[in-house]
Amino acid sequence: GALVGAVTGRYDALNRQKADLIGSLQEATAELSTAATTEDVCDISVRIANHVLDIPLTGIWLHDEDERALVPASVAEPAIDAFDSPPTYRPGNSLSWDAFESGERMRFDDLSAESGRHNAETVIRSELIVPVGGLGVMNFGSTEPARFSSLDETVAQLLASTTEAALTRADREETLRYQRRLLERQNERLEEFTSVVSHDLRNPLSVARGR
Repeated sequence: GALVGAVTGRYDALNRQKADLIGSLQEATAELSTAATTEDVCDISVRIANHVLDIPLTGIWLHDEDERALVPASVAEPAIDAFDSPPTYRPGNSLSWDAFESGERMRFDDLSAESGRHNAETVIRSELIVPVGGLGVMNFGSTEPARFSSLDETVAQLLASTTEAALTRADREETLRYQRRLLERQNERLEEFTSVVSHDLRNPLSVARGR
């Protein structure tokens, strides 16, 4: 009976922890719906992972089709302080690219045992790599081995899914803004052309009427 009670208590505590964490994540990700640009979305998402999920070594890499690479879009400040510069991931040179290509999240409890890691000398010991749809990946790292639990995987996946939706919306809005600016410039040029043509025709017509 005491054992069952202890197990039940631990189970209830884990459920409460999960509910609290997901609630905090939902509250924080509401800010993503107001982000106007891709850069803003990435910065907010990384900040949420850093401050809400308490994962300091976090970053987002987005896929660049022209380079055929995952390029860093935003990295949390603690990660910037810990490393010289965020790497670019390409086919065959990293676990991040493998996760992106497969579309499956990956969890490593001891990165030093993985032969496919990008940097053989990395200080990161455990890592979560979560694809952001077909747009890129979110990386969550720690210098501690076995840092991430199943709960961490769940909330990381939720954050990545929310980030994907926000990135898709921001990209669509950025495209619309660009199209509007292009149309405005075309209208301005048309008005200038009409004004010039009208002026050029006005003098000959005046002369013709005089004659």
